[in-house]
Amino acid sequence: MESKPLDSTTSLQIKYCRILCIFFMCMVHVPPGLDLIDNPPLYLDAIETVIGDVFGRASVAALSFISGFLIVYNFIANDWLTTIRKRFVALVVPMAFWNLAIIVVGLMILKVTGASTSVVEKLEGLKLYEIVLFRIFTIDYGGATESLNFLRDIFMCVVLSPVIIWLAKRLSWLLIPALLIVDSFISFQPLVMRGMILVFFSFGVVYSLKFDSLSQVNKLKIPALIGSLIVIALEFAFKYTELSSSQLYFYEIFKRVSIGTLAILCAYFLANTVKSGFIHSVDRSTYFLFLAHNVFFLVCWGAWQLLFSQSIEFPYVFFYLSLTVAWFVIGFYLRTILNFFPRPIQQLVTGKAYRNRS
Repeated sequence: MESKPLDSTTSLQIKYCRILCIFFMCMVHVPPGLDLIDNPPLYLDAIETVIGDVFGRASVAALSFISGFLIVYNFIANDWLTTIRKRFVALVVPMAFWNLAIIVVGLMILKVTGASTSVVEKLEGLKLYEIVLFRIFTIDYGGATESLNFLRDIFMCVVLSPVIIWLAKRLSWLLIPALLIVDSFISFQPLVMRGMILVFFSFGVVYSLKFDSLSQVNKLKIPALIGSLIVIALEFAFKYTELSSSQLYFYEIFKRVSIGTLAILCAYFLANTVKSGFIHSVDRSTYFLFLAHNVFFLVCWGAWQLLFSQSIEFPYVFFYLSLTVAWFVIGFYLRTILNFFPRPIQQLVTGKAYRNRS
């Protein structure tokens, strides 16, 4: 492939997009969730719908698109085996570490409070080697932390990327409907457990082969805004009427395209209006925030159960809305402490090694 530069605006836009998407992806996983509250008021229903059903799900699509966009640049700089090795260290190794960590935390909560969690329940009936393969390394998409299954799928997309790039060069945009048809009527399992991730990763690959920056996406402001409003209106219709998303063909792809594009556009706006150097420090912590958020959330939920039993009445609403913000602050400083640890520990915990401070 011919070398091509990644312009500074696109680079900053990607950083903002990662922060926005990971924030919502984390917020979706605050245990046990707003949907367990009995007869919630309308405003809580609205929050749960917008965060969980809309922005949380579409964030996965946006990050998959960006991963596909950037993999083309990775292959310009490295050969396939080098790229696979680097992505294995960056994706699979920390995924396994944090899957193991949350299992340990879940068992500790069970011992201290007597309360079981979904993490512990997933271990029932499994032998040790099955726990290692299925819960820690996520061979069958049954990882101890559901959100980290995303890393498993992205790694498999990277493994498949030479084929995706080869097809993208020959089919161009036709590759996307072809993959959607396969995902709708057959399956990409067991290679990729969530086909939409592969679809949007490939979308990013095709786009990257056509354009050097995200400037073309930035021209879709009006369609993305209209599409996002339609999606939010439909999500409320699904909740309060007998209408179902399964009745609307390709609604899920429409939702993810609309909201995912909106996330990229919001990142573009921030990249052109907020150019603080602090954002680069936050971006260096974003991946760690995603990797470790389930462990932090589970510890906090265990503490909540000690203090308030398993009540999810009004005080829990504050817990739900504030926990992700608190984690972004606490996690940012925890990540900076890793600068003082040996490089192997940094790679195990975050998938990358930072420069040690003397």
